[in-house]
Amino acid sequence: MPAVLPHGRAIAGFAAAAALLVCLLGSARADDLVQGLHPTVDDQGTFGLITTPSARMGDDGDFNFGYSHEHPYARYFLTATPLPWTQLGFMFNDIEDRLYNFQPFSGTQTDKPKEFDAKFRLLQEDEFWPDVAVGVTDFGGPGLFESQYFVASRRFYDVDASLGIGWGRLSGRNSFPNPFGYIDPGFKQNYQGSLAGGLTVGSLFHGQDSSLFGGFEYHTPWKGVSFKVEWDPDTYQNVDDNNTLTVYSPINIAAVYQPFSFVDFSVGLERGNAWMARITFHANFNRRELPPLDTPPPKVEPRVAPPSTSGRPLAETSLPLVDQNREPTGVDRLYDEAEREGYDIEDVAIAGGTMTLTVQPIAGVKAHPPKEFAQAALNCVDSVNRVIVRKSKPQPKVSLASYAPASAALAAQTGTGSRPTGVLLAADAEPAHAAGATPAAPQPSFDQVAIAMAIFDELKGEDMTGAAFSIQGRRAYLIFSQQKYRNTAQAIGRAARIVVRHLPPQVEIVTIELTERELATASVTMLRKDIENAVAGLGSPEEIWTNSTLAAGGSDEPAKQIDNPDKYPGYSWSLTPQMRQHIGGPEGYFLYQIYASLSGELTLLPGWSMGGELGHNIYNDFNRLSLPSNSELPHVRSDIEDYLEQGQSGILDLQTDYMFNIAPEWYGRMSAGLLEWMYAGADGEILYRPFDERWAIGIDANHVYQRGFNELFTFLDYQVTTAFLNFYYKVPYYHLLAEVSAGTYLAHDKGATFTLSREFDNGMRAGIWVTKTDVPASVFGEGEFDKGFFLSIPLDLVFGVPRKEYANYSFRPLTRDGGQQVDIEHPLYQETDGDDFDSLSRTWPTLMK
Repeated sequence: MPAVLPHGRAIAGFAAAAALLVCLLGSARADDLVQGLHPTVDDQGTFGLITTPSARMGDDGDFNFGYSHEHPYARYFLTATPLPWTQLGFMFNDIEDRLYNFQPFSGTQTDKPKEFDAKFRLLQEDEFWPDVAVGVTDFGGPGLFESQYFVASRRFYDVDASLGIGWGRLSGRNSFPNPFGYIDPGFKQNYQGSLAGGLTVGSLFHGQDSSLFGGFEYHTPWKGVSFKVEWDPDTYQNVDDNNTLTVYSPINIAAVYQPFSFVDFSVGLERGNAWMARITFHANFNRRELPPLDTPPPKVEPRVAPPSTSGRPLAETSLPLVDQNREPTGVDRLYDEAEREGYDIEDVAIAGGTMTLTVQPIAGVKAHPPKEFAQAALNCVDSVNRVIVRKSKPQPKVSLASYAPASAALAAQTGTGSRPTGVLLAADAEPAHAAGATPAAPQPSFDQVAIAMAIFDELKGEDMTGAAFSIQGRRAYLIFSQQKYRNTAQAIGRAARIVVRHLPPQVEIVTIELTERELATASVTMLRKDIENAVAGLGSPEEIWTNSTLAAGGSDEPAKQIDNPDKYPGYSWSLTPQMRQHIGGPEGYFLYQIYASLSGELTLLPGWSMGGELGHNIYNDFNRLSLPSNSELPHVRSDIEDYLEQGQSGILDLQTDYMFNIAPEWYGRMSAGLLEWMYAGADGEILYRPFDERWAIGIDANHVYQRGFNELFTFLDYQVTTAFLNFYYKVPYYHLLAEVSAGTYLAHDKGATFTLSREFDNGMRAGIWVTKTDVPASVFGEGEFDKGFFLSIPLDLVFGVPRKEYANYSFRPLTRDGGQQVDIEHPLYQETDGDDFDSLSRTWPTLMK
């Protein structure tokens, strides 16, 4: 029999312990805190003690994966800190003394319920306050481990102490009336729960009783070693279908050893009679653990005859000290001032505190003396204290267009400090001639075709593809695509170096236009001298940004171009091992298949491509699958086990796509064929994505036929038309992306899918989705509605070399038929992502890498 203290003595003893703990929490000061003591996890993978949580969160971007065991529970857990104040967890439980609830199919397999956990920080520890958090355990599973809690944690030297109040499984021993019942008597009612897998929101903080829990972790002087002690209020009575566990003691103890930053081991004694062992692996998505290996960037040699500005200075003025009290003005005022003074500005160069203006008198307008214009120009830009005015020869005009507000944000991100100039350049195709100007000297001739072919060849050596090239006056244009770098700015920088290497000396402006699957997505115009200075170590990406123009693709292409004769037809293929898995079913905890994947793509004409993937089985144990679908809806997804078992080798997809620009910032796609492993048909999509906005909107519609289970060219007797209105918004914090997709789904149900994801500093993206349709929970079945999470892992982190591809993994606790969509191979938002203004400005520091 468990040794239980008499009720009164237990309460008094724990009250004394709680009072001591509160004293410790209150007496700690911020300057007493021991820095660098990273919190560790509990049995559920949540940052905590042994079986109870703490208010600790870990670092932003933390990711933990591990396994813990104390009879009769074995747990596989995955937790993440997607935001500094949020921790989310997912766990598979293996209850060793309870059978799966589908005995005709599961045999003697033990029960393996799944659960979702969440914790949110309400206050962050400082000199006066502890960390305070609220959390929910097992809100998306069958509810066997369901609990809710508020908890506070405070560090006192080497001791990290926690004290909390809990409901559900965290209320049982030495309980007291639910304090929320004094606010609303409804909180005292025991909520009956919902269907297994549903979100039992109505049960939060409900119940007759609640209990205190807590303990501390002591970080010893031995590196990586700590000890934990806690009070566990769970009595383990009437759990797991009236399966009562024997409890000898409510006090749990454990030791933790972390030999390396990426792993720790724990052993302990729980309930006074159950030994615990746990291993946890750690990573952080905001730290790049494996820098990719890459070839050195192309060299840029100095120009043989760098163009010098013609003519002597007309005027020069300088001030020994800039008046810091001048009202800040933008360089857009400079252009207006020049017109008032009778000059047309053709070039602006700012180096240090000196601004050099290349001007041409405006025809028919009386120009003021250059000295007066120089003085007026000095008062327009705060970042200069010296102005030089020169007269130019007739040439393609370069004028100031507008001030770039984003450059201020870029400077803040990159630490440039001073207020950036933010000049955007725009070039006219035709040169402007001033009245009475001396004709320009003839420029050296060059073979534009030979230059284009040399650039195309060098791009190919960099695993990039040049589509077209031209030189118009003093500007060079390159249109190219690439599948090498995740950071588009880095790809643009490499392409710009290659272009500059081959240009004749008189070309001063370089425009690089990027395409993704023939979609013109972005255009970047830079000054050649800025690129040369950055390569020579005399400049930086920030200085290139100051004099650059970013625009939507397809908005400023030259009329005449030299096309790459080797671009079409283009092809790519790969042969790689792949794995499919089926997790948590009644027939087996983990069923899997290893197969060989042969994939390829053929680009026939601009925008038109054909591609597919064949899978050939190597090994699988899907023959154990035997549970038929009991769905009341059309079986649009729930027959997944038939596809896995009968389609072990087959055609995963085989389709043709046509992608095109409707107009700048408008994109279109038409696809037809075997769109995915369960559906074939035709799909069309239109996307409007303003280049310099955070939002985008699109429409996607298709008519599809359900494929046969063998994944060849057979079809089932089911067809459906689906259509969705899609809205995307990049939240200006933490690189969050919010998506809403509303429309008609594969089972003819109507509703919306909400997705929230975050891209971390190492390129990984993690997110969750929830789909709610007009299907009642009783008809949808176990789970009540569709939900899950996904990870998108950059392959350059895996292979250590630059690669643009991602490995995508998604998991839903249950595959049901409500809220299901066709899995589109090339959605337009995904194809154009990374080339928008927000992404380019954020990754601009990689331009010269």
